[in-house]
Order: sequence, then structure tokens, then C-alpha cells
Amino acid sequence: MLSSLHKKGFSLIELMVVLVIVGGLLTLVTTNMNFLVPSSRLNAGARAIASTLILAYNRAAVNGEDAIVSYNLDKQIYQMILMNKGKPDAYTPWTLPEGVRYLDIVAAGERKKTSGIFEVYISPLGIVRAHVVHLQNKEGKQISIEVNPLSGSVEVKDGYQELDVVEEN
Repeated sequence: MLSSLHKKGFSLIELMVVLVIVGGLLTLVTTNMNFLVPSSRLNAGARAIASTLILAYNRAAVNGEDAIVSYNLDKQIYQMILMNKGKPDAYTPWTLPEGVRYLDIVAAGERKKTSGIFEVYISPLGIVRAHVVHLQNKEGKQISIEVNPLSGSVEVKDGYQELDVVEEN
């Protein structure tokens, strides 16, 4: 009579073996993905700066007043400042992601800036100074944020990109 009954389900030992295997696999996957974090932080930092530049450009046009994007290379922060009836209205500064730092900023007509504060003024007419912000992570990977002075467009590119300004003869 007992031989005709079949046991259904798993024993406690079988469940524990499966949990140990799954836990080991998750540990391997998690430790192997840590190398992606610095690169992701670098890309996220560059895209956040690019978004801030685009927002400042658009807000200047809509409000009819200047906008300023201020980079503090020493403190590793950046900030958007909008003019409101001639008075500056500063947003809370944003900090670069952990492990990401300013390498330098290159602007048309100026030397490479590696420390201090660099400000970019954006007019309501869409005029913005050509510049390239270079970021670097702990592993030495670099990324460039290029601002086109004619269109105000912002591009994020891998590697160290030189400032490319077209000058009239």
C-alpha cells in the first residue's frame, strides 16, 4: 500500500542545494558586473551636463533673458543660473558622479582651463560660446561634451575631442 503512493514535491535538502547554486551564480554575476559601474557613471555625468546645457539654452530662449552654466573644476560641480528680471536665480549645484572628474574645459579664444570656475553665458537669441568639457573616470576613460555655438546643440562623444571652431577669413 505504501509503495503505490508517490511522493510529490522536493525535499528540504534538494531545495537547499538549489538555493546554494543560485546564490553562487548571483555572486559571480554581481562581482563580474562591477567593472561596468565606472563607465556608466562617466556616461551619466556627461549626459547630465549635456541636459543642463540644453535646458539652459531653451530657458534662455523662452524667458528672453540670459542663462549661465557655471562649472567649478575644483569642487567637481556645475550649476545653472537663470536671469530673472536682471537678477540671477541660481539652481542648486549638481555634483559629478563618484569617480568622475573634470579633466579640463577648452573654449574658443581661451587657454585650456584645468581649475577654478568657468562660466558659459547663453543669450536668448541662441548665442552660446563654443566649448568642450572633458571628463575622466578613475580608470582613465575620457568623454567629451561639445557645444556648437551656432545651433546650441550639445554632443557627447567618447574620448578626448578637440575644440573644432570654424573661423571666417
